Amino acid sequence: MFRHHLQHLDVARSPRRGAVAAVSAIVVAMATLGGLASSASAAPGVPAAPTFIAPAQGATVTTGTPMFVGMGQPGAAIMLTYSVATSCTPGQPCPAVPVVQLCSVQVQDSGLWSCTSMSITLPVGTVTVQAFQSTAPDVSSPSTSLTLTVTNSGGVAPTVPSAPVTTAPSVPVTTAPSAPDTAAPSAPVFTAPAPGSTVTTTMPRYAGTGEPGASVRVYTQTSPACAPGKMCSMLIRQLDLCSATVQRNGTWSCTSTQALSTGSAVVFAIQTDAAQNSSAPATDMFTVATRQAYCPVTNPFGPGWRRAPGC
Repeated sequence: MFRHHLQHLDVARSPRRGAVAAVSAIVVAMATLGGLASSASAAPGVPAAPTFIAPAQGATVTTGTPMFVGMGQPGAAIMLTYSVATSCTPGQPCPAVPVVQLCSVQVQDSGLWSCTSMSITLPVGTVTVQAFQSTAPDVSSPSTSLTLTVTNSGGVAPTVPSAPVTTAPSVPVTTAPSAPDTAAPSAPVFTAPAPGSTVTTTMPRYAGTGEPGASVRVYTQTSPACAPGKMCSMLIRQLDLCSATVQRNGTWSCTSTQALSTGSAVVFAIQTDAAQNSSAPATDMFTVATRQAYCPVTNPFGPGWRRAPGC
């Protein structure tokens, strides 16, 4: 019947609330059972094993300092300890499990006892708590182990000696060398001068798109002039006009440093990536035309000059 009154007792929420709840439950139990003390007394000699009432077996507590309540022999001394389970490595000796004393208290005349640890905080995880009842020096009886799960305790688990670990020798990792970049980039694209357009300067600005980070070289081809009656050389030479680096947005531009001849012009552009792979040439064809700023005209009042469209 005493257990029935305490089966819903929650002593895990906080030390303060747990203490109030536990004391209230003890008062109810004492009023209900009255003569429970005499029945809890043990026979002379070795005392009977104490028992836990709260927290319940397998309970989860949300504080590292819960209140423990139980039954024992009036006047006997109760000492609580806890330990943390350790894992054993197959083929290795299991390490010793350290046992830590939590608190101690004397059983009341009613046979009830309660104990709260104020200096030791239970660690987060699964812990095993055990009560020992003693009526004389070196004479004690252990209780059945109480297993609890502790959350948000702020406690630190006791140091557990670890079993020796044998580490296999490391195997060197061989990384295959990466294949060299031999792929040529695509040919750049001209956007200015626009193909088929006419420019009025012999040193125009060139612009286009390409592979970001690549270098673009703009050039034209020339051949030597042939004097009448002389043998002409068939050697065609390249004349570099300008160069640029393709920006992150894929655009490039540069202004010619060499003058083109008037008339039809053909220029080329190639781009070279970081691995020194060069693309096929791109071609741009346009017309170079120059004009006079003023054109002579016939003036009825005498010779003169005036600006005329197309001059």
